Amino acid sequence: MFDPFFNGIAWLLAWFYELPLVGGSYFWAITLLTLTIMVIVTPLNVKATRSMMTMSAMAPEMKKIQQEFADDRQKMNEELLAFYRENKINPLGGCLPMLLQIPFFIILYQVIYGLTRGASADQAATLGIEEGTFAPKYLDQFPDSELYNALLGSSDMPSVGMDLSRSAAAALQDSFGAGLPYMVLILVVAGSAFLQQKQMSVRNPNVEMPPQQKILLRVLPIFFAFISFNFAAGLVIYFFVSNLYRIFQNAAISMRLYNISGVQALLGIGATNLATAGGDGSGPIDTTGEERTNKTDKGTPRGRGSDKNETKGRTDKGSGSKGDAGKATPSDSAKPSRNAKSTGRSKPGGNSGGTNNGKPSTNGSGRTTPKGGSSSRSTPARRKKKRS
Repeated sequence: MFDPFFNGIAWLLAWFYELPLVGGSYFWAITLLTLTIMVIVTPLNVKATRSMMTMSAMAPEMKKIQQEFADDRQKMNEELLAFYRENKINPLGGCLPMLLQIPFFIILYQVIYGLTRGASADQAATLGIEEGTFAPKYLDQFPDSELYNALLGSSDMPSVGMDLSRSAAAALQDSFGAGLPYMVLILVVAGSAFLQQKQMSVRNPNVEMPPQQKILLRVLPIFFAFISFNFAAGLVIYFFVSNLYRIFQNAAISMRLYNISGVQALLGIGATNLATAGGDGSGPIDTTGEERTNKTDKGTPRGRGSDKNETKGRTDKGSGSKGDAGKATPSDSAKPSRNAKSTGRSKPGGNSGGTNNGKPSTNGSGRTTPKGGSSSRSTPARRKKKRS
């Protein structure tokens, strides 16, 4: 059923092997095949990165939902699913590229082992080779290819100082020196896996790293080292090249979408400027969640909590307005103003002091009251002194 896929990958590997630039190197043929696979899944990786950016920006709001419905897990899951739908979030978007690479890995795993399978007695007699030597399984349909003829009847797959058909565990059984190149390759694979996770963690320093990512940061390198120890070195090279590709790809994404400098993006160190592109690449994201939290408080489509406060505010406001309209205050109608004498208005035949908007005013006798001063009426003692 899957033989056409195996035959296609084997043919592509044989084609890379024959390129003049490769020069008959198994290592470079596997490298070019790996890079081809990684280029195919690159658009999915970019989409997954944008999905993770959106998830990071929405983390504070999702945390609020989890806290609000902590006692009702079913309700919490329903609210989170509704939140995902409203904001067009795919919680599995970040895992999709890795899931899609699993079939490629399985196919390459089968191809490597198929190309280096040992010939049985009948196969050896038919092909004219020694029993136990390689009888390439998936290249028998392309008997004229250079890769097929190079492997046919061979007992090893030598390249870059290693036998790519052997594992580190098998090489260490011979001697420590024989297994040392394999162990170095495994350590590089584990280190590159750790660096990938570290590149992810520094993109949002203001957002706490999810527990799942913390686990991956510690477990993934150990997992790669464990499986690489028992796999053929040709498969470990696939891990090595794909990890390197992702490291440079992550650095490019961090520089373009997260505005991180080159060295910081490549090594996953230092702070970052988080004026980034939106989840769809169209606008800035506030990764601290403050902007979106403020919007939620003002009234988002979710409306939890804010609707009650808003309704209560409208009720209080409405009751205050009704009270003001129904009751007239004394200062508005019934009681005269205590400062009526200082309004600047003169009564007929009377003496009115004060000012009118800060300007001198006249009393009933035509005398001028000084600016901002009090009434200038003469007392009886003064009038008597004047008559004398």
